[in-house]
Amino acid sequence: MVGGILWPGARVLYEWLTANSSIVVGKRVVELGSGTGACGLCCGALGASQVVLTDKVLSDMPIVTYNVDGSMEEVNVRSDILMELVEENIALNREALGSCEVRSSELLWGDLSGIGVVKGALGGAADVVVGSDVTYHPSGHRDLFATARSLLEEDHAPDSSSHESSLASNGRFIFSHQLREGWAPVDVLKAAATAAGLT
Repeated sequence: MVGGILWPGARVLYEWLTANSSIVVGKRVVELGSGTGACGLCCGALGASQVVLTDKVLSDMPIVTYNVDGSMEEVNVRSDILMELVEENIALNREALGSCEVRSSELLWGDLSGIGVVKGALGGAADVVVGSDVTYHPSGHRDLFATARSLLEEDHAPDSSSHESSLASNGRFIFSHQLREGWAPVDVLKAAATAAGLT
């Protein structure tokens, strides 16, 4: 199941976050493609002030899972099931989260109204956006990086003289990706990040 297991990139990311916890302490954090929510929950346990765990499946998605006995089974992954998993993991980790305010929200990358809902829940732009093993094909990179950029952008008041958006002070998108044979090399990821204005 895509969103229901802890992928290797998540382990790498939460170990990196643990070693660099000052990046998230007191910050507003969004996890994209959260699945189990492990990396966002890690940010909460490390002292983030707020965390929003996001995920969304376009439609029922058939996935082959491997059972303990080695047999295979095809199941459909639905957004509501993913969000239930995230909510359950928030509840199970409540004590470790301390005073961090953690919530979940469905978010389809590139959906401006969904991005607005997440930013509204945070009370503004995210300070840090994290994601691990969330793309499996280069076709998802553009929307992934554009969404991260949008979440990090400060919204200016309508009467403001500046109509351009700017990244939150020291805003960061921290992304881990497992390189797989035949999939997007690092230069393709870097190009997509640069095109979205994330360098």
